Amino acid sequence: SRPRCFPRRLPLGFGWRFCMTQFMALAMSGRAKLFLVLTALCTGALMSLFGLHRHAGAALLGGLSPQSRAATACLESASPGCGAIRNRALCLRSLDAAQGEPCVWCAGGPCDPQTGSLCEARGASQERPSNFEVASCSQTGGGSTAPTAASSLAPGFANVSIGNVPPTAAPDNRSSPPSDLRLPSLFCWMLIKPQIREVSLARQQHARKAGIFACDGFVLYSNLTLYLDSAGTMATKRIAGDLSAPYGGKWHIALVADIFVKVWAAIGAAKKYTNYDWVAKVDADTVFFPERLRALLIREPFLDATRPSDDGCASAPCAAGQPGAQTCRGYVTWSQEQSGSCSKALESAASSCSCACGTASCREGGREMYIMNCKHGLHGPLEVLSRQAVQRLTSRLHECDLLRQKPWGEDRFLFNCLDLLGVRRANEYKLLLAEPGKCSRDTSAARACASANVAFHPYKTPEAFARCWSNAMRSDAWAKAITP
Repeated sequence: SRPRCFPRRLPLGFGWRFCMTQFMALAMSGRAKLFLVLTALCTGALMSLFGLHRHAGAALLGGLSPQSRAATACLESASPGCGAIRNRALCLRSLDAAQGEPCVWCAGGPCDPQTGSLCEARGASQERPSNFEVASCSQTGGGSTAPTAASSLAPGFANVSIGNVPPTAAPDNRSSPPSDLRLPSLFCWMLIKPQIREVSLARQQHARKAGIFACDGFVLYSNLTLYLDSAGTMATKRIAGDLSAPYGGKWHIALVADIFVKVWAAIGAAKKYTNYDWVAKVDADTVFFPERLRALLIREPFLDATRPSDDGCASAPCAAGQPGAQTCRGYVTWSQEQSGSCSKALESAASSCSCACGTASCREGGREMYIMNCKHGLHGPLEVLSRQAVQRLTSRLHECDLLRQKPWGEDRFLFNCLDLLGVRRANEYKLLLAEPGKCSRDTSAARACASANVAFHPYKTPEAFARCWSNAMRSDAWAKAITP
């Protein structure tokens, strides 16, 4: 994993040049005790300078934790290091080539808030929460590439660790998710204008492995091929046309709906999103924490989009005695025909049949869902849709052609189009903390990025973005919000 900065490790704030200056002065003065203390501090400083503090330091103090050959013989050597791995299955079958230690998967959240890594090499002195998983031959099944079963996580996700906060439940005192539900996977995308500001913000996030780069899958679009790293391995995909747009409408906004329609069409054609549960569109100037989004998506009503299609109600018996209602799902169907409401049908099934059915048992399903992130209407910096919603959107975009003629921004077009297509709406106003006057009522929290939100907007310079990201990571607001 990437070396951490030296001042975090030495609370006295010694820089290595200062250390060496004082080292020489004390050596010449004969002050033995101070000389020895400063020797220890400077050793730590120099190790930090060369990125050795965390793991090499452990080796100097007795070596990394021992592993038998049998336990690691089947693991694949990860030459870039565990910190470069973003996939759980790959993490749990890998061995850090530099450290000689098995990789650790940090429950889907960052192992280190400074780097945003999801996987890291196991250290000798590091204590791991019970839901962190360590790569071993027993995990990989003797070298197979099958990921570890979700049941290895703590039951009910009560112990899901988000970042460095203690394992806790999710916000708003919502009901705990079922124990057989896995963490939802995220596919994230970003459209970048070929401008220094947006490219710099995207490069900074890529370097930190933050924002969309901490999602399970991601893609970037632009009308030019833009490279985010010096090696040329991370580049945008091209869409045809200019990314500039006229301004208009009541609020004199950029009328970019047509541009984003082209991007949604490209996403639908590529079909990469179909491998994930949820899709998030993120603006370049949005400070976004995917691990927080996952914590929200394992709660009602969002888990309906991730719930297995067979929720057990298709075959579960119901003794309510209604025609054609011998099973729980049959009763839900019958009850929905009587009331015309999915929610009422589910409540009736629970009370009459003791059936715990989800919206998948209703006629219209309920898996097509998008999150309304603002009481004034969908706000574009962060847009979250279920995979099924994206499938309906991209396959039926032509039905929203008349809406494209409205003087709207892309966010207003999107939620009106989704409503027109019959996609279910779920409100979650804690998803995004935007600039005052948009969706935020707490201007101080908006400025400081210190509130319990999934994303913060706008931060249009790398310096402002980094400050917001660091403040959010240091704040305990999220930890308090997910404490029941």
